[in-house]
Amino acid sequence: MRNKLRLRRYPFACKIIALHFRPLPFLLFICLSTRVSLTAQTIVTFEGFNETTPKWFDQRVVNAKKGKKEIIEMPLVVRSRGWSCDCPLYYMGDSPLSSTGFWISPVIPQTGKFPQSDSLGHVLWVKGFFTGRTTKESYGDPMDSIIYICPVFKIKTWKEETSHD
Repeated sequence: MRNKLRLRRYPFACKIIALHFRPLPFLLFICLSTRVSLTAQTIVTFEGFNETTPKWFDQRVVNAKKGKKEIIEMPLVVRSRGWSCDCPLYYMGDSPLSSTGFWISPVIPQTGKFPQSDSLGHVLWVKGFFTGRTTKESYGDPMDSIIYICPVFKIKTWKEETSHD
């Protein structure tokens, strides 16, 4: 009776005991399932700003912290320098004139010339993933600075939605 209780408490122990008789199929299964889980990625496309946007954004960040790699397509703004605020240069949004989304800390790709903040700002469509890390960014004078904690987003590809010269 005591052994049955222990095995019910620890179902994994039952599987290990069963392995004693058939290790090759089990090891093959483990190798194949590990391979699939390492290469499986979910593609998530941002559909637009609405009341569920905060939940959508938070879920992407939480999933990244749990190790789930999601390829995300979303709008990213390089804000204009004309703002009179001490805030990060990058946020999820659709207008360089006002913040409609969430501040992020992008890892910018080395290929191509990535737009920099200027007098007008830029709206980009980016494809990449959240890394699960965050950065602390301090803006303003040292005595009265504002600290932003921004999730890190690694950009794989991007294209500019609006351009200006």
